[in-house]
Amino acid sequence: MNTLKLILTPDKPDNPGDQLMFSRGYVIWEGKMYVDEAFHSLAEKHLSNGTILDLIPSYNGNFILAFCLKGTYHIANDRWGIYPVYYWKSDREIRLSTDWKWVAEKSTRKYRAHSLVESLAFGHVMDQGTLLEDVFELQAASINSISARAPMQME
Repeated sequence: MNTLKLILTPDKPDNPGDQLMFSRGYVIWEGKMYVDEAFHSLAEKHLSNGTILDLIPSYNGNFILAFCLKGTYHIANDRWGIYPVYYWKSDREIRLSTDWKWVAEKSTRKYRAHSLVESLAFGHVMDQGTLLEDVFELQAASINSISARAPMQME
């Protein structure tokens, strides 16, 4: 299975250059369906010509993208959040992944009581939280940006 695993720390503020680091899912673009590798190639094309941030909101489908553009990391997902991305953040590190167990390795493993009640009552947690108090899920239909120069600041 294709899994995003990304660790950002202020100790390595290197700029990896403009690159598509992860893609998963499909989009319909200009009347054509792009799945998996074809979607990856389409996103790389939009990244290389500098239009990707403007075009993501018009992508129609189920997807997740992780890329670096001009020294900033971006994690984007579709309007439904079909592929959830979880994160854990300290003052020294941010972990982002589609694998919540990998993110939770750094967690305090303390449970959020109200999240447990929401999960039992509604079948899901109502906000960006998870059952763990320090592990969160990125909001659906969003593009989250993290500067490579100041990775502890998420937008």
